Formats: sequence, structure tokens, C-alpha cells
Amino acid sequence: MVKFIMKILELVSKKLASKLAFSLFQKTSASKVRKVEQYTLDSADRYELQSQHGKVSVYRWGQGGKKTVVLVHGWNARASRFYKLINALREEGYRVIAFDLPGHGESEGKTATLLDCHEILLKLQNEFGQFEAVVSHSIGSLYSFYALKNGVSAKKLVAISSVCKFDYLTFRFCSYFQLSKETIRYINELLEGLFSSVNIWSEFSSDYNAKSIDSDILLIHDYDDDFVDFNQSELIFQSINGSAKIHATSGLGHYRILSDDNTVDKVLDKINDTPLKKELISSLSM
Repeated sequence: MVKFIMKILELVSKKLASKLAFSLFQKTSASKVRKVEQYTLDSADRYELQSQHGKVSVYRWGQGGKKTVVLVHGWNARASRFYKLINALREEGYRVIAFDLPGHGESEGKTATLLDCHEILLKLQNEFGQFEAVVSHSIGSLYSFYALKNGVSAKKLVAISSVCKFDYLTFRFCSYFQLSKETIRYINELLEGLFSSVNIWSEFSSDYNAKSIDSDILLIHDYDDDFVDFNQSELIFQSINGSAKIHATSGLGHYRILSDDNTVDKVLDKINDTPLKKELISSLSM
């Protein structure tokens, strides 16, 4: 029905169509807690941060006998989607911090941008210090690369099912509605106006930001991801100047990859890996 309305509106005025499309592009959908996530969510210590969109729900597990790992979820998701990884990290003795982006989960607001995520991560860093690792999913990875380029510090970044190019978001959205090039141009102008910059297409992209961050990076992506193409992670990997690896899976798609046991093991291996451990393994193999 919405597709039909959009097509009719395009015939009347492409500018009007772009405004409707832009409002839909920004709007989030409520994501309920699944039964499998409920226990993990109930076991968290909860508190709130204040953002420009209102209160942000933050969840904490563990007191940080080891170090702090922060989790960044994707669009129309919520912190509890990381339930399996949260439980595994707790068993390893980490303090785990996760939050619902504005307009998601239990947080207030109707939308979220990478600037909102950046603000939240900076506040969490002021509270807990440098992160041992940031683990992100989907658009949360695009947000995390930007944050790590702009003042947030983490020794490691594990980016799962990552979005690389900022314009990939509008490309997927506009392709779904089969919008004309002129309507897409108007939408892009609205985005540039929202951020008061024409440089967002490069400066918000993960490959641009990955070039300048010091974190040790692991990219995990599924070949059969039908929401974010595998080549988005490849583009990021090709741009990284520092330490990085890419791990490919198959048959998991965009969402099941988060609760896959092998994915969780890969994330733990990366976070637990230290330079001292590497040196020990290297010396034993000589």
C-alpha cells in the first residue's frame, strides 16, 4: 500500500514524494523482547542516560573483573539481540555494557543517527574508561567506525554484518520503493540538510573512518546476507591500514549470525586475544 501511495505521489510531485520517503526512512519500528532474550535482559543492572532525543536505556552485566565490552545493535533492533554473546562475555568475567539506541527498545525518541550513537558512546567512555572492545551489528557497525574515528577508544572492534557506505542505506531504501533518480536526489539533499554537510557520503562511511582508527579489527559477515551485501565488509577490510581480519560464514543471513555459536566463539577469541598471548604462542611454535 505504501509503495502504491509513493508511486502516485511521485507522479504529482517528486519533492513531496521525497519528503514522505525521508520521514519513512528515519522512522524506527518497535522491536519486542523475544522469550529467548528475556532472562538475559532481566539479569541486567539498568540505568538511563540523557540524550537529545530523551532517555536512553543502558544495561550492564558484571562488575568488570576483566575489562569493559560495549555492544552496539542495528536498525530496528535492541540491546537484547546480543543475548548469547552477553552471556558468554559474562562467563569470561567481562563487564558488558549495551544500550537501546533512541527510538529503539526501551529508549525514548522516534529515530537515531550515528551522531546520537557517538554521543552515547562518549558518555559511556567517560564513565567506564577505554573499552576493551566494541562489538557491533549492521548499521551499528557504521555508527561504531564513526565513533572510533571521533574520540571513542577501544582496543578492538568486532563488526558483524557491517554497512560500509553511508549511501548504501538510501540505496537499499530507495530500491525497495523503486524511486526515481530525481526523488532520490531530493532525499539526499534532505539528508545533507539534516547533518548540515554535503560531505556525509564519505565522512560517515566505514571505509573512510576505518583508515584512521587504531583498534584491532575483526569483520564477520555471512555470504548469504540478504540485507547487507557481503561486499560491504570487503570494502571496509580493503581500506584498513592496521591489524584486521575478515571471517566469512554461510547460511546464517543477517540476523541469525548474532546467535550462532561459532560467531560467538570467534568474537570471544578476538576479545580474549592479547599481544602477550600472541608472543607466547609464537615462541612455543618455534
